[in-house]
Amino acid sequence: MSNHTDIANSFKNYFDNTFVNSSNDSSSTSEFHELNSQLLGNLTKPFPIEISDIEKAIGQLGLNKSPDPGNLFSEHFVYSHPSIVSHLKSLFNFILNHSYVPQCFTYGIIIPIIKDKRGDATALSNYRPITISSTISKIFEYFLLNLFSSFLTSDPLQFGYKPHTGCSNAIFLLRRVIQHFNNRSSNVYVASIDASKAFDRVNHYKLFSILIKKGLPSYFVHTIYNWYSRLNVKIKWQNSLSSPLSVLSGVRQGGVLSGHLFNLYVNDFISTLRNRDLGCHLNNMFIGALVYADDLLLLSSSIYDLQSMLDNCHIIGNLLGIKFNPTKSSCIAIGPNCFHNLSHLTLGDVQLPWVDKIEYLGVTILRAKSFQIDLSTIRRKFFISTNSILSKCSYTSDFVKLYLLESHCLPILLYATESLN
Repeated sequence: MSNHTDIANSFKNYFDNTFVNSSNDSSSTSEFHELNSQLLGNLTKPFPIEISDIEKAIGQLGLNKSPDPGNLFSEHFVYSHPSIVSHLKSLFNFILNHSYVPQCFTYGIIIPIIKDKRGDATALSNYRPITISSTISKIFEYFLLNLFSSFLTSDPLQFGYKPHTGCSNAIFLLRRVIQHFNNRSSNVYVASIDASKAFDRVNHYKLFSILIKKGLPSYFVHTIYNWYSRLNVKIKWQNSLSSPLSVLSGVRQGGVLSGHLFNLYVNDFISTLRNRDLGCHLNNMFIGALVYADDLLLLSSSIYDLQSMLDNCHIIGNLLGIKFNPTKSSCIAIGPNCFHNLSHLTLGDVQLPWVDKIEYLGVTILRAKSFQIDLSTIRRKFFISTNSILSKCSYTSDFVKLYLLESHCLPILLYATESLN
């Protein structure tokens, strides 16, 4: 296949299989319409928007990014005449008062980016979709996030998409929990569960219901409802575009609010396990599940409890429309008795294997009598990056080489070291 439009349409058909039709879940749609009818009886008017709110949102835009579908850069707004703020204020007032977003907000362009350059460049599965959306919509999302962040909170054990929290925090807590139990001669049994295309399979009606239950005002919920009900994208290959693809499920890729909405959507995994008192506890605090976006790790000092946790996650996943990939999920034991024969665990109807190592947030954790990691992968990545730079800098000064090594190679070697001790 050599025609660029045909290639773009092939990607469209491939990505279309990722999404599901949210309206096909009758229980989710019925629940939303019932909650929405109650919300309609308690409509709230938007509060007046301040100029400072718009200026703050513009200041949060990332610079040196690709232009949006309308060929607008973030710099157009950051360095624009101050009058642009007044125009955006009028636009955002209109959106919230009428719960209707402009057409450009609902449109995106997907650019397929190859995952593995050494893999098969003709395989559609070897490409990940990167969506380019309206810059003005991002300003609007930052504006909403700043005003409603107190409503968009999730469990403290969800470490993704939160300020001042990241991979290092999750890895540190994992290490401390394992060390706490190992020091008391107890094993920790860990289940690493892989959710398949979780961001793309979010049921829109279930998400709207969650927003209503969180107490968000009617104009916020109805604006998101209008926005998500009209999402569509085109796939761009070279300079050719595919036919439109309606996005009937999932959170908007690259959207400022998307990570926070996803956290709310999957929060039931943690809250259910917490309420049922399953998993590890540290000083009477529940630490039975560590979640970073869609990476889910279950921790228990009991194999029986870990099976109960897997059963609960399987049930919740079915309710949320999230499918787990058993072939990419596994279990590992860490502690003084880790090499004993262990009972089989299942996720749904599929048996999970006990393995010698798992990878979590870029760190390879080994089956051992205490918390240990495999540094060989990190070293290999460091040497590859170092050799790549040095091979192309034969005639540059030592200062330039040192700067490049410190900027691009050293962070690979020192990744998460503050958490690993």
